[in-house]
Parts: sequence; C-alpha cells; structure tokens
Amino acid sequence: MTSSSSPPLKLLIVDDDPMMRLGLTAALSNQEDFIILGEATDGHQGIEQAATLQPDVVHCIKGTNVEALPNAIRVAASARILSKPT
Repeated sequence: MTSSSSPPLKLLIVDDDPMMRLGLTAALSNQEDFIILGEATDGHQGIEQAATLQPDVVHCIKGTNVEALPNAIRVAASARILSKPT
C-alpha cells in the first residue's frame, strides 16, 4: 500500500509475448503501488519507451533483445532494470 511519502513505482513492461505483457499489466494495474507507463515488444523499443516515459523500473524477460536494455539506463538515468529468465 502506498503512503503519501511513497509515490507509486512507474513501470515499463518489455516482453515479446503479448499474453505475458497483458497478464502482467492486468495484475499490476489494479495495485496502487504501481503505474504502468507503457509496454514494449523488445529491448530496442524498450529503450525508446524508457527515453520518452522515464520509468522507475523496466521489467523485462530475458530473450526479448534484453542485451539492449542496459542502454535504457543512459536514457532514463533513474530507471532500474528488473529482468526475469525465460
């Protein structure tokens, strides 16, 4: 639960599987601790989205051009990468 001193985490979801993106978005969008800023289908699109949206967390699945995602830190300096193996 979010307190007034703790704003919700802004998330960017990166996954090439539309059902995984949909499921994660559905599971987290009803939680007041999170705001889903956007979704991307691969690491390169994730970098573009991170630059535009400036998320706190980039959630990605390994195998989704994840090797490109460390560049997200260069365009969204405060973002943290949360990666899950396939």
